[in-house]
Amino acid sequence: MKRRRRNFLASGFVALGLALAFSAPSFAESEQAEPISDVDIWRAIIHESIASYPHLCPCPYSPNRAGRACGNRSAYSRVGKLTCYVTDISDDQIEAYRLRLRAQASLR
Repeated sequence: MKRRRRNFLASGFVALGLALAFSAPSFAESEQAEPISDVDIWRAIIHESIASYPHLCPCPYSPNRAGRACGNRSAYSRVGKLTCYVTDISDDQIEAYRLRLRAQASLR
């Protein structure tokens, strides 16, 4: 019973990670009159970070080949250079992302 519960919780984290990864909005294609929220920028930064890792298991909540959460076998746990959680993102990164968006918009 305990093992099932742990797998159930891990699958919830996997689902959350996948939802974040695939719901990242594409800001470069759409021009918006309203300012972009921090939450949207968090999603985009996390999505770009995960997409930049070419192998399985970029984040602890990512599924491995067996469908379970990678946990301590993830690149985030070993290397720590990936951004998998909102707490990994600093205010400076948010501002840099906003500047990058403005620069892309001014090129059009």
